[in-house]
Amino acid sequence: MTPNAILTYACVATGSMQGQANASIDRLYRMLRRFSPQAPRLICITDQVRAIHPDIVQIDASAWPEFQHSGTHPTYYKLSLFNPKYVPYPDFIYLDLSVIIQGPLEPIVAFADQCNEDLVIVRGWSQSEVNSSVMRIRNARLGFIHGDFQSGIRYPEHVPGDQDFIAGAMHAHHRSFATFPSSHIVSFKHVMRQGIKDWDTAHKIASNASIVKFHGAPKPHTIFETGYLTLRYGPRYWLKGHLHYPFDTTRLRDCWDTSV
Repeated sequence: MTPNAILTYACVATGSMQGQANASIDRLYRMLRRFSPQAPRLICITDQVRAIHPDIVQIDASAWPEFQHSGTHPTYYKLSLFNPKYVPYPDFIYLDLSVIIQGPLEPIVAFADQCNEDLVIVRGWSQSEVNSSVMRIRNARLGFIHGDFQSGIRYPEHVPGDQDFIAGAMHAHHRSFATFPSSHIVSFKHVMRQGIKDWDTAHKIASNASIVKFHGAPKPHTIFETGYLTLRYGPRYWLKGHLHYPFDTTRLRDCWDTSV
């Protein structure tokens, strides 16, 4: 990525996402404007026209037939990121809409820039080898990932969706990928679980991360609902003598609701 150039980011939105889709896209754009080291361009692959910030580039995915089959997991739309004909941007960073950016993105961008691999991705937190919530993609040399899906090839899945397919295609084509340092992007759920047993370490991890990923439950907006954290985590923390959670939820809320 050229210094002082516009940094391209991408997201994918299909359906209403329980009524949160448009708001989540706009929130992501505001967080990027706040934390990106360079002026951000956000592109959104979407199956419908969205009433979102006019500077966000919408790419219409509604007519892409390979994703229209009954039973196709909605996250497979992320495989379109690897088709340069669909996404005419050769070097970009993909972000899930279920993330909160809580710190500068310079470490993530700098790490991706120094990697020779065309794909930089998050190491999986559970069954899957990788987590595709954050990816640096140079799609001109990764078109085989979408091509395999389009031609009907399927790879073994631990979790339904795109991420096991991505890892499977990379291995099948003998291509290597890099993974972001675990300190850059953290799982809200895993850090909260760790905090019950080792609060100090969990607090350090939570404080230093640039991106917090929400997968499964809870979703980002859920943790700000009145009483959710108290009911979900409070008793287990209190029994261990912890009066606070590893994450600074005021900081998270400020980032989630940020306006520029």
